[in-house]
Amino acid sequence: MSPHAKYHTGMTLIELMVTLAIAIILIVVGIPSFRFTIQQRQIDALVSDLLSDLTLARMEALRRGTKVRVCAQIDALTAGALPSCNDPATPVSYRTGWQVVYAAAATSDQMLSHHEVQATTGITSTSTFASTNGITFNSVGLLSGRTGTIAFCMPDSAGGVLQRTVVVNLQGRVRSTTFAHADSCGG
Repeated sequence: MSPHAKYHTGMTLIELMVTLAIAIILIVVGIPSFRFTIQQRQIDALVSDLLSDLTLARMEALRRGTKVRVCAQIDALTAGALPSCNDPATPVSYRTGWQVVYAAAATSDQMLSHHEVQATTGITSTSTFASTNGITFNSVGLLSGRTGTIAFCMPDSAGGVLQRTVVVNLQGRVRSTTFAHADSCGG
């Protein structure tokens, strides 16, 4: 080994700048994908929670022998008060939350379950159920009224929406779809 040979340890400034540039490019490319994944998981959680509460409503209707309904919440829960369900003047959106109620007396509903959704950016919801009734199961667990869907959507990169839908049939069975592309939410 010659006395003039030196061992270099560490990195040069150029190597450090190239490494940082590559890391920044990977972060910039990965962040939109990460946001998309977070929104998908938020929709998955909403759908799962709604399926659970719809199943609860159906089972409670059978157990209690009375009508039980799931309705979109239109105002916040305050100090033990029952939030309003489905004001006919307000469009139905299960995006803000819902509740499971049954008629315990002729004048008031009793809440079985309440689900308030945290604010989520970019997620919308539509429903084909009548706004004044919510989703009602009769005393034998069948759906009162017509079948319907509730769609949870988020914008996709192609200008449309990516949606997951909860479907309730006349027999009272509930199911969800996988993510699908659509032109508009509920479409």
